[in-house]
Amino acid sequence: MTKLWKRYKPFVSAGIQELITYRVNFFLYRIG
Repeated sequence: MTKLWKRYKPFVSAGIQELITYRVNFFLYRIG
């Protein structure tokens, strides 16, 4: 289980980062 987590952690982190960036950009777009 830990090995799987270590293998997939970068992908999960990248996905979350992308999601946050997308939501922030969308939010700023709606405001501006």
